This record gives sequence, C-alpha cells and structure tokens, in this order.
Amino acid sequence: MADTVYQKYKIVDAHCDTILKIAEGQGNISLENVDGHLDIRRMIESGVNTQFFALYIEPRYKPCEALERTLVLLDHIYDQLSKNSANIELVRNYSDIERIHKNNKIAVLLSIEGGEAIKENTAFLRMFYHLGIRS
Repeated sequence: MADTVYQKYKIVDAHCDTILKIAEGQGNISLENVDGHLDIRRMIESGVNTQFFALYIEPRYKPCEALERTLVLLDHIYDQLSKNSANIELVRNYSDIERIHKNNKIAVLLSIEGGEAIKENTAFLRMFYHLGIRS
C-alpha cells in the first residue's frame, strides 16, 4: 500500500454489507467479489483506508433471534480479521486508527444496524462495546 495515500489522506467508507454476504457463503474479503461488494484489493486500489463493516440483522431474525444473529455475524468479521491480518485491523479507539494507517493497513470499524440486538438491555450494549462495536 502506498505510504502517501495511507498517511496523507483519510478515505472512509462508512458502510458495507460484505459480512452479511460472507455469512451467506458468498466469498470472503481476500478474494475479488464480482457482485459489487468490497474486497481488500479494491479497497487498496481505491485508497480506502478506513472501512465500517455493518452487522445487518435480516427481518427474519427480528426480534427474537437478533442477538444470536449479531453474534454469528461478529464471528464472521473476526474470522476475516484473523485471516487477513496483514492488511486489515480492528479499531477500538482513535489511536488505533493512526497506528493502523502508519502500518499501511486498513482500519476496520464495526457497526450494528438497528437496536434489536441489545434487546433493551444495556448489559448487551456494554458487551458489544467490549467486542469491538463502535457504531
């Protein structure tokens, strides 16, 4: 990855549903995805150095199975982070972003769409924070 792009510019993609596609058995981020979802090669080529991965909970899991589905999707993200650690890394705070960019990697932030996963329980919200959810 070019030092100039990763250290000079901050290009943030604030949403992708790629993890949902991966959970459905449609690829992984280390392979080129031809159906429009992102992959590492295209993020590098376009200069995206900060990527939000959304945990979208499909309607069929709401409300009763939203927590369980969120954890399954989170497991898929952690699997991709582990398999692609040379190129991507999870962000837990702002200093992580700076460090990750200095190491010419893509900073990954995690988000959950909707509030069903916390089931009106702030303990679940705190646990998601400990698991790396930041949005």
